[in-house]
Amino acid sequence: MRTTFKPHVALTLAVFLTTLGGVGSASGEQPSVPEPPANSTQSRGTLDPQIVIWTDAQMNFLTAIAYSGVHEEFLVAWNTDQDAFSRDIWARRVAPDGTLRDSFNVANAAGEILEGPAIAYCPPHDQYLVGYTNWYEANVNDNADVQARRVAWDGGWMSDVFTVTPGTAEHIHPSIAFNIQADEYLVTYSNQWPGDDLDLYAQRIRASD
Repeated sequence: MRTTFKPHVALTLAVFLTTLGGVGSASGEQPSVPEPPANSTQSRGTLDPQIVIWTDAQMNFLTAIAYSGVHEEFLVAWNTDQDAFSRDIWARRVAPDGTLRDSFNVANAAGEILEGPAIAYCPPHDQYLVGYTNWYEANVNDNADVQARRVAWDGGWMSDVFTVTPGTAEHIHPSIAFNIQADEYLVTYSNQWPGDDLDLYAQRIRASD
């Protein structure tokens, strides 16, 4: 059964800075911790100014984010409602200081609901894997797969879309991580069976394919 989410029109990103307190010594005394500078936001639970990543007349929501240390930037992905029967996946590059860079479409299919992106960055191949749930038809339940595609760090190249999940259950809500030692991604997801029972599954995907 497809879950309904409440959309938000503007996507924002905020950085929350915090520091860890000292650990007590064996004698019970607390080590001294230097005070942050007077103008520092550390240890005060404050938020930096919000960054508007994308805003338009469409419904933009369900974000995911990954960081590329190679290029020192984030990739933020989200859903956009094109109409009552079509939902796309978009992404935008964002610098650590909030500077907005290129945006691009990751996946779209007329009459299909592409929902809930997940992202992981792969440094050796300088690419992201972007996954999502494809509901295929907006008004049909029990008909969903996790799909994905490899995306170059700047969006300049993308692989074909491929289906991650085999079988006939609803495959929904992916999460993705990259294992640099094995040069592979791990995609986890939920299997929703008839009767709405849910189990957790995973699929390994080689980054070099």
